[in-house]
Amino acid sequence: MSLHVDGINKAAFGVKVTGANAVLENGRYENFHSASQSARAIDITTTGGAIVRNNVVRNVVSVGDEMRGNGPGFSRGIGLNATSAATSKSLISGNVIENITGEEGDAIHVLFYDGTANPFNAGKVTIRDNKIRNVSRRFIKVQASEVSVEQNKLNFDLPFAPANPSSAIDVIRSEYVKVIGNEINPNLIGNGVAVNGTSTTPLRGIEILDNTLRQKRTKTAVGIYLKWTYSPIVQNNRIYGVVLKSCWIRLPTLSCGETVL
Repeated sequence: MSLHVDGINKAAFGVKVTGANAVLENGRYENFHSASQSARAIDITTTGGAIVRNNVVRNVVSVGDEMRGNGPGFSRGIGLNATSAATSKSLISGNVIENITGEEGDAIHVLFYDGTANPFNAGKVTIRDNKIRNVSRRFIKVQASEVSVEQNKLNFDLPFAPANPSSAIDVIRSEYVKVIGNEINPNLIGNGVAVNGTSTTPLRGIEILDNTLRQKRTKTAVGIYLKWTYSPIVQNNRIYGVVLKSCWIRLPTLSCGETVL
């Protein structure tokens, strides 16, 4: 399916899909705005797999209510979610995503959660070769296990830091996640790559490989941050002008270290 949807800053959503095996490609979704609810260009709810490929997504804004995390302020370029584990694979690839802003603007967000799972349920998603420019919170947010984030290019040229910045690639309570070959250029949000488990459930299967992270030395930032992970693999990353910070478990204690690069 190929669509051109222009919300002219009056519509909050561009397209919403609830069926399995949807294919959205070669479309354009732009100019979505909401003052009181979440705003999304592409929103997909399915466990049965989807392909979102070679689309242009621009200008999604949710103003929010100054209470982060409660929903009304969520801006999403591409959202893929379900309340149980995925039964088929999904692909988000080759998209150009720009200006996902507002209270909590995330360009790509995958969430597979039934309300109780820790870690999050399997999403079986590959996020590959997307070019993302300007967000107000995260470029890519992963709340699903079995996800690969590969060869995405993340850029930021806004003159001011957003009000609620987070990590460029943020992995939260998700196992068997691979972050490979991404390019994160200087930005005014937070860490480069962050992985956070919990003390009761350290995350397994985390791999962070062959990424390039750049940051201005005038900005205090952490390049790669891992907390409550079990035997992560972090290799061959090129980090310029930031800090490499890691936390690891050597039972029964948690240790952390930093390296200035």
